Amino acid sequence: MFFSANSHFIEPPHVFKDRMPRHLAERAPAVVDFGGGQAWRFGDQVRPLLRCTAASGYPQDRWTATEIVRFDNVRKGVYDPVHRLADMDLDGVDVTVCYSAYTGMGFGGDLFYYTDDLELSQAAIRAWNDWMHEEWCAADRRRFVPVGAMCYRDPEEAAREVRRNAARGFKGVMFRNPMDLGQPWVGQPHWDPLFGGCEETGTILIHHTQALDTWPTRPPQGEPRLPYGATSVPFQSCALDALNSFLWGGIGARFPKIKMLISESGGSWLPHLMRRLDWALGWAPLFGEGWPYPGIKAAEAIARNYVFSTLEIDQAIELERDHGIGGWMLEDDYPHMESVWPNTRKHFDAQLDGVDKRVAQQLMWRNGAKLFDLDLVEAS
Repeated sequence: MFFSANSHFIEPPHVFKDRMPRHLAERAPAVVDFGGGQAWRFGDQVRPLLRCTAASGYPQDRWTATEIVRFDNVRKGVYDPVHRLADMDLDGVDVTVCYSAYTGMGFGGDLFYYTDDLELSQAAIRAWNDWMHEEWCAADRRRFVPVGAMCYRDPEEAAREVRRNAARGFKGVMFRNPMDLGQPWVGQPHWDPLFGGCEETGTILIHHTQALDTWPTRPPQGEPRLPYGATSVPFQSCALDALNSFLWGGIGARFPKIKMLISESGGSWLPHLMRRLDWALGWAPLFGEGWPYPGIKAAEAIARNYVFSTLEIDQAIELERDHGIGGWMLEDDYPHMESVWPNTRKHFDAQLDGVDKRVAQQLMWRNGAKLFDLDLVEAS
């Protein structure tokens, strides 16, 4: 049994067709021709279909961050759930949690944020969630874990949508750090309706690590771009930024039963964050002012409410053994460049050779089944 806590799709062009109110249909997100290929567009946001975001099945020398392609230039498993199931079979993946990606609605479902028309944004979110339920997950509800999108401009509406989705079996909701979007910090009561809705329904808040516009620092516009690696190498430090914000915001202190997944986290940055927090909390009072977990060290505060998924088995094992940070899950990251499709199962089996069977099963599927409350059984 292999459970992937992180894979991606790019929404097919028909997602919003016949799912929007008639008076809003023409302003819904739509696929347009762009740069010799295609892109998703919503308002003034244009997100091209880049080869590097749909790399699976293509040789590495064709993975470029500048080539804009069309849907008929990528594997059908990128956008079609039936073909995705076939690609999962090839990869040895039994169950997966699928999110959107930058090319589509965004890792956090944040494309819907980019309009001042709240009615339009909410209608598009509901339509997308309906597509997720009626089409993507309906292809096989045993193998696709449903994760919804939410409204960043209205936490009350976000909570209503969480409850609507939970009633039909959704297990999680995409959640980008709101400050990335110029929205209030999670430490403010502004977000409590959303967090309360998630705690009440057992909905997992899922923050997928993503690059920030401000980090790493980019050259001024008009100058040569940084090499791709210069922006991707510090990518996981953005997860540190998010978790630090969530911890100081006291989400778990106010809502102790809530669970948050930091997806595609890596994890090598966690010891630094914990060491720095513990040093600060044990030094001058000013450093610890506002810490919402009095008398509790960083590792315990993290372990209470946060779990992580990673491609790096050795990091996961070390962090649980040495720091008590458990619940780790693995991921296939199809169809992105980090994926080793179609060799995911072989790849992880080789890394787990010699690892205690109980630990291996937790990483491979038991932790995912527990977090998302799934009835999974290892085949004999």
